[in-house]
Amino acid sequence: MILRALLLALSTRPRIGEWMNRLPVTRGFVRRFVAGTAADDALAVIADLNARGLQGAVTYLGENVRTPAEAEHATEVYVQLLDEIKRRNLLALPSLKLTHLGLDLGEPVGRANLTRVLERGRATGTRVWIDMESSAYTERTLALYARLRPTYANCACVPTSSDWSSWAPPSDSARAPIASRARSRTPTNATSIRPMRD
Repeated sequence: MILRALLLALSTRPRIGEWMNRLPVTRGFVRRFVAGTAADDALAVIADLNARGLQGAVTYLGENVRTPAEAEHATEVYVQLLDEIKRRNLLALPSLKLTHLGLDLGEPVGRANLTRVLERGRATGTRVWIDMESSAYTERTLALYARLRPTYANCACVPTSSDWSSWAPPSDSARAPIASRARSRTPTNATSIRPMRD
């Protein structure tokens, strides 16, 4: 639980992560969970995982953006990641948080940015993973997933079992992709890239 809290704190405080990455005593810990500060770093790690028979997930760290420009930037990073995953022929998918794409700025902003990422994912033949956030976002995340899933078969989302207790999708067709992925035995590993300061 402490490790999870630390990782969540680092995801919203890039300067702390940068500081920890510089200290020899904490550098190994940071690099175990964060592949680097650039997409090339993360994609190189994923290529290595693929060579060892593992699939990968890549996350551009961040959430709860405050401006449409920040949401647009995160969206563009994911679009570029999808292009690079395709170009490099990697077995990987992006894993994103809706608040990083602007959900806190209003559902239309988050939906428009997610749709853009899903469109590119569909064009490149890549699944796009919606990552769960705090319980305050569970209902909105699952509702947006259920709304877009019929149009975008490449859209995936795995809630925790407690998330299902308070929310039921409108049909089994929305639940099936979630449940099937949760049961999957496909070996995967995740890697993240930390945003560089501007």
